[in-house]
Parts: sequence; structure tokens; C-alpha cells
Amino acid sequence: MTWSVRRASLHDKPALQGLCRVAVGPDDYVLEGLEDLILRSVVHLATDPEGRVVGMASYRPLLDGAAWLGQARTHPDYRRQGVARAIIDSFAGLARTSGVHTLRLWSDASNEEGVAAFSAAGFKEIARFTRVVGAPARGTPKSKPRGFDEDLWRRIDRSPIVGKGRRYASHKWYFLPATRPVVFGLAAKGAFHAFGETVIALADREDGEELWFTMWAGDPSEAIEEACRCAHAMGKARVETFVPHDPGFLLDARRSGFEPGSWGSEAVLAELPVAAANPRRRVRPTYRELNARRAGHGHAHGQSDTLGWARWNG
Repeated sequence: MTWSVRRASLHDKPALQGLCRVAVGPDDYVLEGLEDLILRSVVHLATDPEGRVVGMASYRPLLDGAAWLGQARTHPDYRRQGVARAIIDSFAGLARTSGVHTLRLWSDASNEEGVAAFSAAGFKEIARFTRVVGAPARGTPKSKPRGFDEDLWRRIDRSPIVGKGRRYASHKWYFLPATRPVVFGLAAKGAFHAFGETVIALADREDGEELWFTMWAGDPSEAIEEACRCAHAMGKARVETFVPHDPGFLLDARRSGFEPGSWGSEAVLAELPVAAANPRRRVRPTYRELNARRAGHGHAHGQSDTLGWARWNG
């Protein structure tokens, strides 16, 4: 079957709400922030020949020049029929024309259909993480905001935490590569806080009850405890992070009172490289070039005297 894919608008909100309820259930977290998702991200939906909405996903550019795909939902009656693939292909086209070099996403390992869908589309697994959730803790935060310098970069570059994540780390609910430009960009946004050898990044939502944080360097237990203190100082109700899916890190999290969340218990992080679009080179003279020739000023920009119809190479 052929699926039509287009960008969603607020007019599609009721249909998307219905899709989320039937695909996930009445407690689907997407329902709460669906309007904001439509307004702040690129949401593509797929429809059947009768115009029924059968799938959706969102696309958002990232700091490293990649784009994040999330909130993928497919109607149960239409799974394994190419709905997700059609939406991914539409995002790949958007990425090519936007200069985005990579599409990135995660799906829980238990979601066999989701893993099969992104694998069939060409995505390759690069790492696994576990989302853990804990409670704030009383105490004065020890960390201070940390700007970028060579010492910060060396700590992160050599961090065993980063190594266990195969040089990827979470920021909010998405993932970024642990590269120098990304670290510089996060530092410029004021994300990093540090004390001693411990470096964490905070990414709270002002209108949310949770504080998202990331362990970047230092002792994992100290990083988790510091995030809990920061969450209490900020008045947050809970603390969340993704840790590398590693027994040692999961044990550190449990010792600090954290448990795997209701979703993301084994997040399979995957990427799809996107080939850049072939830029078309202009060969038609501009008005300035034409006027220069008519005025007898020679060959503007080294073009020949023969002027033809508009031509494009590419």
C-alpha cells in the first residue's frame, strides 16, 4: 500500500491524539505535549488512501548537525506495512535538502517492531542506554557552572563514562556525540556544572517537574548525588538520566536510589547517515552580469558572450 506523508498542523491534533491512544494507550506521554511538539518540531504524519492518519514521528535538528527522530507511533492495524519507513524516507529527504548529515533515534530493545523498522530503513545500532529515575535529595549543591576550556575537554574526552557510552551521551531525551564542538556548544549554553573531578550537565524544563542531567566525567555515584541536590534546590519532583547500559553503572544508580523508568529500560541508539543533496550550480547570468556586457565592460565573471535560456547543472 502507498502511504501519503505530509507535515502535521494543529488541525491534525485530534487525529494524532487518537493515534497515540490506540498505538500506546491513554497514558502515552506524547499526549500531554502534543501541541508543543507540533509547534516546535517538524511532525510528519502518514495517511492511508482514505485520509486516515496511520502513523507519525517528529524531527528536530541537533547541536552536532544531525537530526533527532522521536515520538514514532503507528496504528496497530497498519504495522509492518511500511508506514514507519515512509515517514523515515520523508525525513531523510528533508535532511538532505537541509544539510543535515545524520538521522538519529532510539527504540527500546523490547520493541521488536520498532527495532525492525529502523533496521530495515538502514539505521545501525551504535550504543545502548538505560533511563533511570530518582528523587531529589536535600543538601547544598557542590557544583558550579563550568565554562569551556582545555581541562574540561580533556576530562570529558578521557572519561570512562563517555567511553562506556561509545562516545555518546544523552542531553534531555536525545543523544549527542562526545566531540569537542558538542562539548563547546553545551558549555556555551551553560549546561555544564562541575566540582572536583565530577562534571555533569543539567537540562531542566522550566515548566516540567523533572530535572534531566547527564554524567560526563568523574565518579558516577557522586554525579548522581549532585544531580539530586541540584534538583531539590530547583524545586523539581524527580531526577532523570540515561546511563550506559552497563551493570556497573546500573548498580551505581540503584545504590543512589534510582530505578529504571517505565520506558527506555534498554534504549537502542541508532544512526542513519544522510548523503548531502547535490547542489545545483547556477550558469544563467545575473542582471548585473548582463548589464556589464551590454555596457561593453567585457566578460562578467568569465562567462562567454553567448547568452541562452536559463540552465542549471546538478
